[in-house]
Amino acid sequence: STQAMAVAAVRAAAETGGPELSIKWVNDLYLSGLKVAGILTEAVSDMETGEVTAVICGIGLNLTTVDFPAELSGVAGALGALDRNHLAARIALNLLTLARALPSAPWMDEYRAHSMLLGQRIAFVQNGREYRAMAKTIDGEGRLIVTTDDGGEMVLASGEVSVRPAEN
Repeated sequence: STQAMAVAAVRAAAETGGPELSIKWVNDLYLSGLKVAGILTEAVSDMETGEVTAVICGIGLNLTTVDFPAELSGVAGALGALDRNHLAARIALNLLTLARALPSAPWMDEYRAHSMLLGQRIAFVQNGREYRAMAKTIDGEGRLIVTTDDGGEMVLASGEVSVRPAEN
């Protein structure tokens, strides 16, 4: 899962001497308010049974680039000059360790603990409508639970919304 990959990368950064990272739901890692990584996962299904036969995980992690184009200035950042091979090995080892727990997801408490959105005001777009809300929690399936400004509760799933900090 994307959440397991995020936890594996956060752990690996700490284990290799890097700083503590935050997770922006659902698939980005941040350091001091700047995006340092993006995570993608894709399930491969058997065409006949529909069963998931494999999951492909990918992460783009910026270690040292600091000279960004103007449009990324103040948005993108770098993790630091960590040993690339050691970091990659630690991410893989952590992910394999977490994968042993499937289908349960015991990493969700750790994922929540590193969330940069929980307890924050956010804005998101769903079905063409913009909402402002308070990010309350992330459930066991990785969905973001929010309370909208009109007092309603919404459950947001990956792929349905774009989440960004609210301006006010």
